[in-house]
Amino acid sequence: MNSTSTSPPTREPSAFAKRRGAFIKNLRLLEARDDGPSRAGLAALRAGLRDNNGVAIEMMPHVAPFLDEREHPGDRWFFVVAALFALHPLATDERLSLGGSFGRLRQNSDSIEKRFQLLLASDEEDLFERLKQIVSLLKADNVPVNWYTLLTDLTTNSWDDPERTLQLRWARDFYRSDSTRF
Repeated sequence: MNSTSTSPPTREPSAFAKRRGAFIKNLRLLEARDDGPSRAGLAALRAGLRDNNGVAIEMMPHVAPFLDEREHPGDRWFFVVAALFALHPLATDERLSLGGSFGRLRQNSDSIEKRFQLLLASDEEDLFERLKQIVSLLKADNVPVNWYTLLTDLTTNSWDDPERTLQLRWARDFYRSDSTRF
């Protein structure tokens, strides 16, 4: 009797997931190289921090190659994440949402929870400004960010979703960040 193993097929990542992964890998490589073009590239990405929506013309050569051929509603978030990464390039591969990263600061300050609640309550129009504030605080305490997870969260969820799915996930991670660690 011939026995063959029938393991479930492994799911291949979507083209969109591959593009997100390649984008974050490129950002991390840009930061890792310590040369003139890389420093100039990061400076170009930081230009997005000056704009209300995180998109600046200087960023185009570093972000546009990773966007889909057709316009996608999540394209803006590639620019936002690139600008935030250039502000604080400390990265982690730990499965951690932005809520989980920010939750690590809870014991340091009473105002952290209030800032987090302001982030969750903001509408999409104000989200970039709130994200800049959060990432600046993470930078000040050297708390890493999982940039791939942040990009995935922002591009695959609607911030203004009435069910607030993304906000609920970030809140769970924020409040669990120290209570479930043993």
